[in-house]
Order: sequence, then structure tokens, then C-alpha cells
Amino acid sequence: MISINTMAFFIIWIHQVILKQLNFPLFYFGFVFALLTIVQVILMHNFERLEKIFKSKKNYLFYSAIIPGVSFILLGLNNNITLAIILISLIAGFGLSRRVLFQSYINKHIDSHNRSTVLSSISMIRSLIKGILYPFIGLLVTWSVNYTMIILGLLTITFALFSRVTEEHLID
Repeated sequence: MISINTMAFFIIWIHQVILKQLNFPLFYFGFVFALLTIVQVILMHNFERLEKIFKSKKNYLFYSAIIPGVSFILLGLNNNITLAIILISLIAGFGLSRRVLFQSYINKHIDSHNRSTVLSSISMIRSLIKGILYPFIGLLVTWSVNYTMIILGLLTITFALFSRVTEEHLID
């Protein structure tokens, strides 16, 4: 949950640099950000349907990590503004909505008297990792936005491939 969410989180900051690099008018940046939120909401309201489409909860979690990973890589290789907006939306939509789904699953494994401590600890670890990575991602973006996208994509796919989540963990 933390690794994929952290990689996807950086699209919130980097998408503006990508849009600027593609000469997208500044006036429309807010509309793109609103689209990122709308895509997340649509996905969150359709988790059950998506789990059925992907044949299992575990498959959905796997592909909801692979989709942002591949989208990051394609974004790093892309020069088309329309495709860039679609890829940015896929990264944010699938990558960031996963946290909500994971928390739903996690809540079912934790006794209510420990739940706030566990969820707070997870949030703290996620924030710590983001804080550590911010300077490195910033340096990468300064070096090359495109290579940064490819690196984030490869990391996201790697984290997805080494996931230890099993179907048994995913209680309804």
C-alpha cells in the first residue's frame, strides 16, 4: 500500500511540470487536477465492480499498481498532451485510490481498540517515506522529467511484482 501510493503521490507535483513542458496553457491546470480527483472518485465508487472485472481482489490490487507503473513509463516517453492527461489521470486514479481500499481491508484485521494506532502508524511511515524521497525526486525532476517518470514507473512495477498480499488478506 505504502510503496505504490508513494510513487503515485508524486504525480500530484510532477504533472504540472509535465503539462508545462508540453506547453499546456496554465489556465487549464486546475481542470486537470480536478480530473485527477474525479477519476479517483469514480474508481473508489466502483471497487466491487473492478474486483469482478479483474476476477479477484488480489488481481485488482495487482493491476491497480501495474496500470500506474506502465502509465508512468509511457508518460516519460510521450509528447502528446491528450495522452499525457489520460496517463496522468490513470496514475492518480488507480495509484492514489488504492490506499482507501487497503484501509478498508486493513480495518477488518485490526481490533477496534488498536485501529487508530495502527492506521496512524501506517500514515506516519508513509509520510516519513515521502519526506525522505521528496529531495531525491526533486533532483531527478531537475535532471530529467521524462527519466523521472520512467524511474517511477519501473519502481512502481517492481513493488507490484514483489507484493506479498494474498487473497486471504482481503476480507470483505
